Amino acid sequence: MQPLMYQMDTKKFFTALCACLITYAVLSALFGQSGLLAMNELRQERDRLSINMEKLRAINSELKDTLDALRSDTDTLTVQARQIGYATQGERFLRIEGLAPGARKPAPVGDLLSIRSPSFIPDIILRIVSLLIGIIVLTLSMGSSLRISRYRRRNPHYDLSR
Repeated sequence: MQPLMYQMDTKKFFTALCACLITYAVLSALFGQSGLLAMNELRQERDRLSINMEKLRAINSELKDTLDALRSDTDTLTVQARQIGYATQGERFLRIEGLAPGARKPAPVGDLLSIRSPSFIPDIILRIVSLLIGIIVLTLSMGSSLRISRYRRRNPHYDLSR
């Protein structure tokens, strides 16, 4: 049988090791690269990109409709040509000084989005924090056993099993 002091130290080291592992698991699950925080940010990014895709589809549909109208409808083609400064033979333009020329509105192209990477705490930081928690637990448990052993020395008739 092993001495009582060795058994107690083993329990304390095992408790500290468990504290390290549990801390690392919880921190990784919450703040790690694949943690809840990163997953939530990725969901938000996916939603933002989906909204942008819907806007781009709507713009694409409008541009296709305009293109079809320009290919098939001569009146639409004439109006578009006049807006950019063309005229048919025999037509004349009257320009009034001080009036800005009719600016042609450019076709909408959508928003340029940059992809945002999710924020997370690097794994090395999580490991260091977990190790520090384990050291703190070990220190506190060793400190409590020192207090108990001091108390035993002062009170030799005290029974801890009570």
